[in-house]
Amino acid sequence: MAGYVDFAALKPRVSIEQTATLLGLNAQPAGQQLRSSCPKCLEGGKRAIVITPEEGSFYCFPGKKGGDAIELVCHVKGLSQKDAAGNVVSLFADITSQNLETLAALCDQKRCDTIELF
Repeated sequence: MAGYVDFAALKPRVSIEQTATLLGLNAQPAGQQLRSSCPKCLEGGKRAIVITPEEGSFYCFPGKKGGDAIELVCHVKGLSQKDAAGNVVSLFADITSQNLETLAALCDQKRCDTIELF
């Protein structure tokens, strides 16, 4: 279980595109949005999840779930909001100078914003 997580401080630091990449979603550009299959629902094909970077939101059509980056982790990993936020913190805390280039390259491929470490 995660310790205290400052949701207000976490949300502006982690984009939904970065979160999708770290979750292993293969989100592909579709106009102003990104589309991906849903590893939890296993339905809806490659367009099951729509990610709208401008709004920082997602929606899973088969699961009928949507929200921000933390809610995306909740949905994909089946975690509570607090545990999902802790998971996001852990994912970004695991980023070291040794693997930062690899992660940046992944984000470039997915058209992510620059990663901001905290």
